[in-house]
Amino acid sequence: MNGFIFTVIVAFSVLTHTLPTWAGGSEPPFCDLGMFQKMEIENNGKNLQRLKVYKIGTVILAGLGVGESPASEVKDMAREWGGAGAKDNYCTWYYNEGNTEAEQNFSWKSLPKPDNKSKTEDIYTQTFLKHITGMAQCLREHHYVALGCNGMRHRGPTIFGMLLAFGGCSAKNANAIVNQVWGLNGVPFEARLKMIQRAEEMGNADPEAQRILQEVLIP
Repeated sequence: MNGFIFTVIVAFSVLTHTLPTWAGGSEPPFCDLGMFQKMEIENNGKNLQRLKVYKIGTVILAGLGVGESPASEVKDMAREWGGAGAKDNYCTWYYNEGNTEAEQNFSWKSLPKPDNKSKTEDIYTQTFLKHITGMAQCLREHHYVALGCNGMRHRGPTIFGMLLAFGGCSAKNANAIVNQVWGLNGVPFEARLKMIQRAEEMGNADPEAQRILQEVLIP
């Protein structure tokens, strides 16, 4: 059993262990667009740009324009909903550049805008692999992850979709969710889908470990 995949699946099982069954399909219920939209919760982040917050089981997932939002308020949100602080980089990931305070306080990687080039797809895959362990730790310890780029239009929604796909959603459904919530905004449909498919493949890399952990963690 691959140790990396085992560790990350343990953390991502938090997304599903409060949901008793996955009846009717191989994906968790939140992978359905309609169900996912029902999991949106109200937020008072009036200065947090394009913020959408979802409660999946005991986990809070937030997507927002990190770079176009006041870093102090992004920190406040992390403390309020996740109890996350500086040592965890506030369980927040920033995928663009230009906001120095965000670069200094959050987990930061400036990504290119998604396109159909294989090099860009590789960059997203490598970045996701590098960051997934930290995301898993935040989900396990704080039940909270926030992420985004500058305006939550291109890079951020793509990574959010990768996160959903790694957590058990099909690439098709994860892509449909982020495209509906935040839009494509000029990102080629197939480009985003391919990147999300990469994450789905990584999440399914050890189905036996996933099955065993689901039996233990799903009542």
